[in-house]
Amino acid sequence: MPIKTQIKKLLFSDISTNDCDQKIDHLLGIDPEKVERLLDERKEDITKGQDAYLGESLSPHALFTSYRDCYQILSHLKTKPGEVLLDLGAGMGRMSITAALFFPHLKVKSIEMIKQRIELAIKVYKNLKLSTEGFIIGRFENIDLQGTHYIFLYLSSNSILKTMMEKLKNLALAAPFQIIAVESHGDLLPTLRKDYPWLITEPFKLKTFSKRWNQNITFFKPLPLSQMKNYHKEEKDLFQHFFEILKKEYTLLLKDIPQPWRHPFLLHLAKSKDFELVIKDKDVGCPTKYCWLASTFELSKTLEGEKYQAMFPEREFSMGQIESIIRPGPNWHDWRKLRFKNTKLGSFGEVRKIVISPKKMIEFSLRGRIPLEDLNINKDLY
Repeated sequence: MPIKTQIKKLLFSDISTNDCDQKIDHLLGIDPEKVERLLDERKEDITKGQDAYLGESLSPHALFTSYRDCYQILSHLKTKPGEVLLDLGAGMGRMSITAALFFPHLKVKSIEMIKQRIELAIKVYKNLKLSTEGFIIGRFENIDLQGTHYIFLYLSSNSILKTMMEKLKNLALAAPFQIIAVESHGDLLPTLRKDYPWLITEPFKLKTFSKRWNQNITFFKPLPLSQMKNYHKEEKDLFQHFFEILKKEYTLLLKDIPQPWRHPFLLHLAKSKDFELVIKDKDVGCPTKYCWLASTFELSKTLEGEKYQAMFPEREFSMGQIESIIRPGPNWHDWRKLRFKNTKLGSFGEVRKIVISPKKMIEFSLRGRIPLEDLNINKDLY
């Protein structure tokens, strides 16, 4: 029986999706579980210097999109000859393998940062005597998106996703496309909905065969071209205006940003270490309010979407607590630098918070808050 016939029979059999994947992998002559075990042993070396995701000892069943899900997605899309699907975070290339077997008219570009994974798909393609030019080992940010009709996203909502979405926003000004998103880490789908207002959630959705945090396979498309151009121009003009204020006055009050643009602008600032948010706060059991600085760098919204998560320092706060955005002067440079590096200062510990009012103070992990003037005068203390 031809291998294609055997695989299709497995796809529509009544065995579990996990068993189905394992049997198909065996038929194709690949062993993903062995590769994942080896990757887990070498994860520090493999992920060094990149935002690659290894899955923390997850099995291929939990880590990769199932063959059944790849098949139902490609069947639903009703792709046409010559169209291109870009698989971002392709893993072991199940989407490209499924397309090669059952939808050969579709060109799939599989992008994966971990070469040991994508080499499994390359092995299958070579056994099937197919060209392997569609497999790309490298960073997603460097991929040419022109001519893409479909983008399959199976990514966490990290800095890579933010960079890719910026590229896709620009692509939407040239040609329409469709995004197919499967939840990978519990936050991709809500992130796409709340962080990218230029995306429209399509009314239909599929359910994954694999058990996941969210079993929806969700489809998105960009705004119509005319609306997309208006959105892009308004965003460009407003953001330029905001940056001019920060350049001249060093401070931009949150209330001076139109409400629909507050979150998009904060998201835009998440790429920069140059800006800080002034956060209004008070300690538990103490009525006195104070303000501290949270870097905009790597700022994100929490999974529930009600609060923001800062990484420097690692704290949560609501939109209502943000008083302003500032471009700090050089007097704060050294303390901000220490906070970014999590550097320990002897018995003081790490810099936790930079408090700017009602009194300038530095909060340390071991010594609590110390007035800035005392630190400046007594530098021998630390």
